[in-house]
Amino acid sequence: MFDLYSNGDKTAPEPGDVLSFGVNGSGAGHTGVVYQSDVDSSGNGTVYFVDQNWTGDGGYNSASVSDWNVENLVSTQGGTVQWLHNPSDTPTPAASYEVAFQANASTFLYTRGSDGTDTNTEEGMMAGTSPAITYLSGGCETAFQANNGFLYTYTSAGAVSNTEYGMMAGTSPAITTQSNGDPEIAFQANTGMLETRDSDGSTSSTQYGMLSGTSPAITALSSDGYEIAFQANTGFLDLRDSAGTTTGTGEGLDAPTSPVIVGN
Repeated sequence: MFDLYSNGDKTAPEPGDVLSFGVNGSGAGHTGVVYQSDVDSSGNGTVYFVDQNWTGDGGYNSASVSDWNVENLVSTQGGTVQWLHNPSDTPTPAASYEVAFQANASTFLYTRGSDGTDTNTEEGMMAGTSPAITYLSGGCETAFQANNGFLYTYTSAGAVSNTEYGMMAGTSPAITTQSNGDPEIAFQANTGMLETRDSDGSTSSTQYGMLSGTSPAITALSSDGYEIAFQANTGFLDLRDSAGTTTGTGEGLDAPTSPVIVGN
């Protein structure tokens, strides 16, 4: 069973794929079989293929790729570019991981990849706090309490963002990636309230107080949304979902400890 892709599908042809140019155009179009694909993570590069009847190329041809769109070699005929892909030709990506931590001397946020590469972000962290990290489609995003007391985020691309929201001293944020690919952060604000931050930069107070010195936990749900677990200022375990419903479990937590949570 083959998959059919078209220009604009945010993917690139791979070796073994059958390319068709001028699909739904006014002429006969053209076709070829890909033997090499040099396309970067932004969807730019070149694909190389063998073809049968392109004058003067000796059977070998290429097409540029820009923003995931393959050049239409028969553009005068109109139409678009499509290709057939055998899913079994896609190699299983090697397992990888990313670690985020506060260094012991500089108190800077560091990351460490599964290839053993350490990166000093040169972003200072509040002493006694821990970062949280999650995978996104374009890399990782880390949430942490900076040494100025504000919630910050850091991406694999090196982008740093100060949310300008203060955190309770001695607490750490939690972060997860939802099923739609968007990150969600939960943290204890310096007001003592549980707050959440969306991928669009919107920060919302739940108006539920947390026990001082504790941190929330958050997990994405496969169906949709997320669930947060935290120790309320009553000393009990409380839960809050992405719909805004907070549920008291009636279960007391040892002070000052923080829960963990996982979803499926």
